[in-house]
This record gives sequence, C-alpha cells and structure tokens, in this order.
Amino acid sequence: VMETNPPLFSLFLRFYIPLTHSSNETFMRLPSMIFGIFSIILLYIFTEKIFSRSAAIISAIFLSLSSLHMVVSTEARTYSLLVLLTILSAFLFHQIVFEKKQNKKTWIFYTLTNLLLIYAHLTAPIIILIQFLIINAVPLEKTVKKYWYTSQIIISALWLIWFIPSILYKLNLSLGTAWYFYSTPKGNFPIGNLLMLPFIDSMANNLINTLFLMTIFAGIYFFIKNIKTASNEKRNLLLFIALWALIPIFFSSILGVFIPKYVIIAYPALYMLAGYLLSQYTTSRKKLLIIITAIFIIVFPVSLEVSGSPVFSWHEFNDYIKNHETKQSIVLMPFTEVLSLQDYYNASSPLIGLYLNEDNMPYEERIARYNWSKMETNKEKFTAWINQQVKNNNANKIFLIQQFEEQAMIHEILFETGWTIAHKQRAPGYYEYYLYEFNAPNNKTTSTAGLPTNR
Repeated sequence: VMETNPPLFSLFLRFYIPLTHSSNETFMRLPSMIFGIFSIILLYIFTEKIFSRSAAIISAIFLSLSSLHMVVSTEARTYSLLVLLTILSAFLFHQIVFEKKQNKKTWIFYTLTNLLLIYAHLTAPIIILIQFLIINAVPLEKTVKKYWYTSQIIISALWLIWFIPSILYKLNLSLGTAWYFYSTPKGNFPIGNLLMLPFIDSMANNLINTLFLMTIFAGIYFFIKNIKTASNEKRNLLLFIALWALIPIFFSSILGVFIPKYVIIAYPALYMLAGYLLSQYTTSRKKLLIIITAIFIIVFPVSLEVSGSPVFSWHEFNDYIKNHETKQSIVLMPFTEVLSLQDYYNASSPLIGLYLNEDNMPYEERIARYNWSKMETNKEKFTAWINQQVKNNNANKIFLIQQFEEQAMIHEILFETGWTIAHKQRAPGYYEYYLYEFNAPNNKTTSTAGLPTNR
C-alpha cells in the first residue's frame, strides 16, 4: 500500500530470490532480461499475425535495438514485465475482438493477463481504457461486450483492494508533491521527443531531430491515407494500434510527466505502426533488406553505445570518496539511494540521506513510504538541517550525490556559507547522477563552482 506502484514485481522477487538462493546482481536482473526477450518474440508473432512478415521483422528489430528496452531489460524492476504483459494483453484482445476467438480458455487467459498487467504498474489501466474505446467503437455481439465488461469488473474489484488504501494513504501525504510531476521536458516539443525516443536518441543534434520529426509527420500522413482506403475491419484494427501508441503519450504530456519509462507501454504499438508503414514498400526481399540496413545505420550506433555501457554504477563514486575523504568528511545523498550505495560502499565517511522529516523509521520504511514524493521544505529549514549534519560530524568536507547536474537549493546554501566545489563528476551509464566534492570555508582550495565535469 505504501509503495508507489502495485506489488506484482515485488511479490515476484519475494518468491524468486529464495528460489535462486542468491542475491547476486546477475540473478536479480535475469528475469527482466527474459521478459525483454519474450517481448520481442511476442511482438514479432503479433505483428506477423495482423500485418505481415515484413512488418513483423521491422517492428521486432526496432524493439530489439531500442536503448530504452535494453535498459529496462537489465534492471531488476517491473518495466520489462510491463511491456511483455502489455503486448500479451493486446494479442489476446485482438483474438477476442477481431478474430472472434471467444472460447472460455481465451477469456480466462485474457482476464488473468489484464489483472497481472494492472498490478504491474500504475500506467497499465490506460491499456484497459484503450480496449474500452475499441469495444465501443467496433460492432460486436452483445454477448461479447457483456463478457468483456464482466471481465473488467472482476479485474477492477481485485485491483481496488490494493488501489483504494494506496491512494488514500498517498492523498494524506499530498499526492501532488510526487516527483514525477516535476520532470523537465526535453527540448521545445516534448511530445515529439516522447515519439522520437523509441527510434532515436532524443539528445541527437537539431538537424537529426528535425528530420526525424518530419519523418513522423510523413508517417502520420501515410497512416491516415491507409486508413481511408482500408476495409472497415482493417480500419478498426489500425485504430486500435494507433490509440495504443498515442494515448499513453498524450496522457503523459497532459499530466506533465515526461519520463520515457512511464510511456513504455505505448512503444510496442509505435514499432508495429512503423513496421506496417515501412512494409508497404517492401515488395521484394531487396527492398526489405534496404529498409533493415537503413534502420541499423540510424538506430544501431546508439544501441551499441548503450549495450556496451553500464546502466549505472556506484563504483566510481565509491572509489573517489575513498581516495579523497578525510576523517571529518560526510556524504550527503538522496535517502532513497542510501541502501543501494551501501552494497558497494567501503569508504569511511558516513552516508547521510537527505531526509528532513522527524521520525524513527528505518530506511526501508522511509523508502517505501516516501520514495515517490518530492520532499517539501524551505531554505531556512534546509539550512538548519545541513548545519546540524556538519556540526554533528564536525565536517570539513561534503561529498554530495545528486541526480541531474542542475544546481539545487543545497548548492546555494553551501555557497552562501563559504563552501567551495573542489570536484565534480558524472556516474557512468544511462542515469544522470553527479558527485560534488565541497570543501569547508577553512579548507584551502583554489577550486571554483565552474570546474569542468569529469565524465
């Protein structure tokens, strides 16, 4: 109830870890890799069934080369399972609505899949909404609609057992302070970036971004053109895939949440649409090979870079702290990451989580209760807290670990009290974490806040 997301993956790990008799990172991440591989296979099967073999090959290549898919398939979190369940739900929904396979076994499998889906992540109900729209847009027998609504009522009732206590608890803690509502959009066209990211690095240069946006708009034009000339059944099918691809991104943009993981449920559908549109021009093996080669030229360099780099590593931060710490140095960092760093930490400086609430909770409970929440404070309160940590440890050096490079309130407070930056470096990998070394006013240093970043 206290956690951010529904408990499916946490419950899975609770049973999985004892079975492996190991807390080794490889074993912890292995299920995510397996879910990621099965997602590629299932996407191929689904796309081939509804479109063509060429479309299936193209869509599967896009997913397999996706840097985001690589990342979520190598971390012990719910996202690769979420992708697999999303594709499976769409596959079974297609069987029921478009292929008219409405036997008891299919209905049970579909209901169970959707139940697991909405217990995987808070964004999953959007998939149910999309299916609801299609159920009411496509001409179906009343019996089919009745069974579908019955299925969703059962799923909703079981989901509300978790959701109602969870939302009531979070409302008491000011739901609007959730950190993901404060995410910063990339560039001047955030929706465009969310559409581009599945295919190409959104941080590419402006020319590539502009060309790719033009390609997206061209794809939309040809998609609309295809819909106009398609049969009613094909039109409804394309509408289903399009809604699946676009509605999660639309909702994310409306809510101001510009985090790619939270719209990852939309990306398999985007790959299916891309595969479908590009397959219109693969009238021969030679043309298909040309398209596949072009995809590899555009997407593979980023994929290769991501696959050859760690998603994230604490080792560099630990090594730097160990080599530059003093007997009076401390480490300040987000309290949600303290337990994570402790597994690798062998320096002497105490790890202090940035946590201003006054309670006696253990770190595990604090993380479960507040990891989703943006901690509210003011400069006066934060200054008093920092001064207290410095006083308690008689600190003459602070190693500050923070996400993103932007200077936060803590920088301003330290600068105003005479602290100076001696070093700054970025952790290797996909996630942006930075280590700052601050020296106290009485420590001699020639450094300034404008030192270049060591990457």
